[in-house]
Amino acid sequence: EIERQKKQLLKILVRLKERKHEEDIIYFDELGVDMLIIDEVQAYKRNFFATKMQRIKGLDRGASRRAFSLSLKIRHVMEKTGGRNVHTATGTPVTNVLPELFNQVRYISPETLEEFHVDTFDRFASVFTQNETALEIDAAGRFKMVTRFAKYSNIIELSKMFRTVADVVLSEDLTEVERPPIKGGHPEQVSLPRSAVISQFMNYLQDVYEWFENQSDKRAISHIPLLIYGMSRKITIDPRLIDHRFEDDPGSKLNVCAGNIIAKYHQYDSVKGTQVVFCDLYRNMCGKIEYFNAWEELKRKLINGGIPPGEVAVINDYNTDKQKSELFERVNSGEVRVIIGSTSKLGTGVNIQERLAVEHDIDCPYRPSDVAQ
Repeated sequence: EIERQKKQLLKILVRLKERKHEEDIIYFDELGVDMLIIDEVQAYKRNFFATKMQRIKGLDRGASRRAFSLSLKIRHVMEKTGGRNVHTATGTPVTNVLPELFNQVRYISPETLEEFHVDTFDRFASVFTQNETALEIDAAGRFKMVTRFAKYSNIIELSKMFRTVADVVLSEDLTEVERPPIKGGHPEQVSLPRSAVISQFMNYLQDVYEWFENQSDKRAISHIPLLIYGMSRKITIDPRLIDHRFEDDPGSKLNVCAGNIIAKYHQYDSVKGTQVVFCDLYRNMCGKIEYFNAWEELKRKLINGGIPPGEVAVINDYNTDKQKSELFERVNSGEVRVIIGSTSKLGTGVNIQERLAVEHDIDCPYRPSDVAQ
């Protein structure tokens, strides 16, 4: 594992060195930066580490370029300032996997990990996390025994370590910030019957997954489960996300959501209540050709349902920061009543809550942090 990661890091350094010869690049250490303030630091969670825990499901041992780049910048600033002047901020320090807390502390205070004798990931995991083996539904809808990190252990010591490097502010501490309760106390789950088209397609995906499971060498086709998972999510939103030649299914998530939006539009018309629609899987593309766009189709259905075109906005139509800022102001004023987008474009750092009455999630985000944000 260590040798594999060494090879990956060497490849990255070689690419950076070659890039210097091709372009006139100013290096970070030539800018004179002596302080880093990183907001939404959860975006840099995929930092590299070595581990012997190879059988834990969902443990991402890879490193993203942005996390690797941030690590180098942090190391440079800390060497320059004696381990100081690095500040991070986030509302969701753990987005998906429990060991992410290890990387959060390692960024700003690696010496703290050494003081608590958890300076390697395996030590941290053995002291502060517990794994469990339980039944889970696989990509094809079948049950399978899977081992994952399930919960933290030694909570008091973990909290003590984390709070030595972090100022923790809980949501209940923000008494001056008004957070209106969800109507009914919890989100409303809309359950839909499975259509004949979806049932037939899911049977096909199960056959594909069984074929995959029976292959002796899966390295060349390791992407198949993820592909199956994505297709199973798409087919339930609208079959045309799989093949644009499918008929418009009246019972699809897209059509049911359109009906709900129109009903809520009239319900909150007196106060110009606004609605936000999240849909992450929305395009059926082949190369550069787009065959179906769920956002545009939803907008068309809303307009046909009686909502004026100027009151429905799709986030992709607003590309610059200025355009987006103006759009969000129009949503807060009630001029735009429905805004459609994805978790990445509307889920974090977007202030459209002034008149927000309803949030629609057509597909569930991958990470719990996305729901919290």
